[in-house]
Amino acid sequence: MATIKLENLTKKFNKVIAVNNVSLTIKDGEFIILLGPSGCGKTTTLLTIAGIYRPTGGAIYMNDTIMNDIPPRYRKIGMVFQNYALYPHMTVFENIAFPLRTVKDISKTDIKTKVEELADKMRIASLLERKPSELSGGQQQRVAIARALAKEPQILLFDEPLSNLDAKLRIIMRGELKRLQETLGITTVYVTHDQSEAMALADRVAVFNHGILQQIGSPEDIYYSPRNIFVAGFLGSPSMNFLSGTRLIKNEGTAYIEKEGKKLVEVPSKNLDKFENAPSEDLILGFRPEDCKIVPNDEIGIPGKIYLLEHLGREVVVNIEAFGNIFKVIADPESRFEKEQRVVLKLKPDRVHLFDSKTEAAVF
Repeated sequence: MATIKLENLTKKFNKVIAVNNVSLTIKDGEFIILLGPSGCGKTTTLLTIAGIYRPTGGAIYMNDTIMNDIPPRYRKIGMVFQNYALYPHMTVFENIAFPLRTVKDISKTDIKTKVEELADKMRIASLLERKPSELSGGQQQRVAIARALAKEPQILLFDEPLSNLDAKLRIIMRGELKRLQETLGITTVYVTHDQSEAMALADRVAVFNHGILQQIGSPEDIYYSPRNIFVAGFLGSPSMNFLSGTRLIKNEGTAYIEKEGKKLVEVPSKNLDKFENAPSEDLILGFRPEDCKIVPNDEIGIPGKIYLLEHLGREVVVNIEAFGNIFKVIADPESRFEKEQRVVLKLKPDRVHLFDSKTEAAVF
């Protein structure tokens, strides 16, 4: 297969910097996801890897060969677009066969064998005589993937391939994509704005914002150890809760986080070494909705009142008003709460995060 290396990659459109000095290495056979909001530079990065865009600065390497000026057709890539880009006047068979017809010295018999093999692998063998207009969204996606695989690429590129599907089919198809990639072992770069897709599919996630690579790591690393407020807030549903204006109080081998004289959470002793050079004032406390519990009263915690209940079947999201903010907490659906009820949020000490309000970087 192939490795991909981006070295200080930059792409500008007039005065707009779409991708800003991005460096990362994608290992052979790895499934990496470029994640971020619309306009963050993830699709531009993908299209630059594909050769559709030429970089303004930096370099792209595939298996240690610089690819900046190599046309897309020579990069041994297969690409699946957001709208699948199937030829409407061709049958499924013809769509899959189309890339093969550009290859010299391949017979019609070999093309037929290859198409049928791919159709069987993608579970669309019964659809070969249909036109794209006669297919569901999930079926069209399978055809697009089969066509991308036809020339046996070393790299697969996906640009938001599930965004046009309904929610239920999206979950089914992401499982199919994961199975396919693991079976084939093809180096895969996948673009999405959906953090659930990223967590479910990726070996590693690269989080982008404003054209800058914010953090790269395993889904677990990104989720539990975010490098800054953007990464912390972008992953998770509901997203991380934030409380600004907090202080870190250190005292003879102990420490706690407080706001307006109220002790919010004690810092575990094993984490104290992380605060040696940490700022003490004007910090932002972060905690995920699942990393706390609601209790009637306690001396340590965030005091507030219940603002709203969102019943979601297997869980209830409790909205709690405190310190002028609304915090979301995931609770058991059998819990009994009432609006306006006074409660205290007990945070898990090992799962809280602190961020510097000036740099927005994680303190720990």
